[in-house]
Amino acid sequence: MQRARIVLFFCFLAPTALGAQGSTTLTEEELIAAVTADHPAAVAVAGEREIAAAEALRASLLPNPAVQASVEEPKGAARETAAGVTWTPPLDGRRALRREAAEKGLAAAESRLEAARFRLRLDLRAVYADWAFAWERRELLAGQLSRIGELAERARARASAGEIPGLAARRFTLEEAQARTDLGRAEARLAAARAAVAAWYPGNLQDVRPASRPLPPAAPAAGAPPDLARRPDLIARERELERAEVLRKLSARIFEAPELGLGWKRIEDTSADASGPVVSAGWTVPLFDRRQADRREAEARLSTARA
Repeated sequence: MQRARIVLFFCFLAPTALGAQGSTTLTEEELIAAVTADHPAAVAVAGEREIAAAEALRASLLPNPAVQASVEEPKGAARETAAGVTWTPPLDGRRALRREAAEKGLAAAESRLEAARFRLRLDLRAVYADWAFAWERRELLAGQLSRIGELAERARARASAGEIPGLAARRFTLEEAQARTDLGRAEARLAAARAAVAAWYPGNLQDVRPASRPLPPAAPAAGAPPDLARRPDLIARERELERAEVLRKLSARIFEAPELGLGWKRIEDTSADASGPVVSAGWTVPLFDRRQADRREAEARLSTARA
């Protein structure tokens, strides 16, 4: 009980040492600004959005045409030369659904990116707060040790002169040793907190201290509830649900558009030559694969998104 009273008393009397060392300060805003768009952490959270943007671009492109050329020259028969182009026009509605699904996926990725940046900002603020708290605690304990050390020295001098009992002087010595131990623990915690900040900040933090700032004003007790519908993570969930619904519609499309071909054929014979245009069309008959697996996967994704 006596030790607690002494520690509490000198916590109020200990002078703060902030700014006494002439070191530069680092604010919370400067730490957050140091994590720029090319920072590895920022690049990592933005990668998913870029992949979704590439998927949206892929879904907006038309299918490529195919160029074909052939020469047939059997022994003793006419020679046939053919050249043509085949193309599958997007007439079955799948391209529009793919584009819509890709755009929903891009919107979801952008919302997740916004949420990830917000979480990154919170992580940076937590790292800075831990560093600032460790610094303040170290400075307080350093001042406390200095004041207790002075009193312990006076108590030992008075005990040597016979003015006070030696037990009282030893009590001050014990308090000094405990304060030194507390300061060592605070130094270790400050070093760990500074290392955590150094992992984010590109500069040298050897002679840098956190900038002290007052606490923000307390929020009013009564007020409008927060609009949870505007949270980016919930918006991402809604876009994922919409994307799953579009993918289910896409899985229901069984028949594909026909492949159209246009070319020219020339037949060279010993008696006469003939040439003319060639028009072709081909369909994929959904006899065995009617996209049963795609529909099952789409239903599972939709139920997961709804959940």
